[in-house]
Amino acid sequence: MSYHVLHLLEHGSYLYKRRGRLFCQTPSGGERSLPIENIKAVILAAKGLNLSAALISSLASCDAIILHCDDSYKPVAVTGPLSRIINQRILATQCAGSSGFHQRCWAMVKEHKIRNQALVIDLISLEQNPLERLIVMGDFDEARAARFYFERYFKILRAIGQNRTKRDAGWLNPLLNYGYAVLSALVHRAIVIHGLLPQLGIHHKPRYGTWPLVYDLMEPLRPVVDAHVWAYCQQFPPSATEHLLPAFARFIGSSLSQFRLPHKRYRIKLLDAVDFMVRSFATACEARNHEALWVPKLTPTCLGTLTRDIIKA
Repeated sequence: MSYHVLHLLEHGSYLYKRRGRLFCQTPSGGERSLPIENIKAVILAAKGLNLSAALISSLASCDAIILHCDDSYKPVAVTGPLSRIINQRILATQCAGSSGFHQRCWAMVKEHKIRNQALVIDLISLEQNPLERLIVMGDFDEARAARFYFERYFKILRAIGQNRTKRDAGWLNPLLNYGYAVLSALVHRAIVIHGLLPQLGIHHKPRYGTWPLVYDLMEPLRPVVDAHVWAYCQQFPPSATEHLLPAFARFIGSSLSQFRLPHKRYRIKLLDAVDFMVRSFATACEARNHEALWVPKLTPTCLGTLTRDIIKA
């Protein structure tokens, strides 16, 4: 079975259910369809969209979520089958987690995030990697690593955009925000499916309208989005494209669905890696053992696949 993340970018589209399939009608007269059971998430990133009640119910029955984005393509709300699939046993163990357990889980998450960021810098730059020294020293301070990482990352991406100044980075932030929104939709869906509450995090603090566990578990995978934004800009320099986002949305949806990460002896799709990570966190909560948590790791090989795709394009 294939799985799809459906991005809705054309204003005024109408979505409905017919014979077990999702149909999307656009104002331009086009119509496409997908089997509802194959859909993982629907991302609403346009205005004036209409979804039938029957379609929403069917998506919820198939454990798919509907993610609502604001004008900056950041997720602001989610429609999902929360009341049906909360696992009371797992939820109880999640609530009972100690601060020590959470700290150890977070230490694993941020270490893998920094290691993944270092590999992205190696991919996009031939200069000395500022994160390598931190890793050798065993210094996994997230704030320090983020400062080094984004200084180098934004410098390289701005150079691709014909040396745009720091104040003229408006073309880049929407790409990152949209990519992160797609990633958060996948993580959010997996959290819901595995019976966890997204409001209970291990590091991020709960605030009104936030999803701390989503933000926690997507951290090590943010560099995947960063790498894809770089890959897209390599193929389509920002100065040569008037409307970046719609084309980027199609690119990121297709590319992320095919991107693979190592898991034991195999290479699995990103979507499956997210499911494995969230399921392992649920297991870790039940066992009260942070070592049961599996965190995805980037490798030069999987990032090299992204580079080869650029060459083919």
